Amino acid sequence: MNKFILLVISVVLMNTVMAQKEKQTLLSVGPELGFTFSKANTTNSFGYGASLQLEQRINDEFRATALVGIINYVAKSSPRNVFGNIINPNSKYVAVPLRVGGRYYFDENLHVGAQVGVGFNTPGTVFAYSPQIGYSLNIKNVGAFETTFKIDGYAGSGNFNSVGIRIAYIF
Repeated sequence: MNKFILLVISVVLMNTVMAQKEKQTLLSVGPELGFTFSKANTTNSFGYGASLQLEQRINDEFRATALVGIINYVAKSSPRNVFGNIINPNSKYVAVPLRVGGRYYFDENLHVGAQVGVGFNTPGTVFAYSPQIGYSLNIKNVGAFETTFKIDGYAGSGNFNSVGIRIAYIF
């Protein structure tokens, strides 16, 4: 009986110690805002959307990431015909990125990273990439947040680029 009680106490203590360690897998969700540049800026001005990101700790400095989201890039004013219909309806651009990548943390807050994958968008499926720099912040009694500045690129049938920001709550 004493061995059983000792085993239970050991398991409880081990779980307490393990629970105090930093989480190995993080989930974040938040809004995104992007501003187009280069060729994309001729037909679209800015984009808004949201994304969900999974982050898996590899070691203290490096983490693997996976992201899925949706971003709607607003078309600039398009000419309309006499019936009020937009003459060039293809100027609207909706992107659904599905990317994987990694992050390097200089300390517990500041990180740089990159993601690659595919983008499902209005013209079709294209190669998607995103170099990033960001900062994570843990606010007492509120939770953890991160802000990431990034360039989103979609290469394929008509290159599309934007510089953007993602502000996310970390679960």
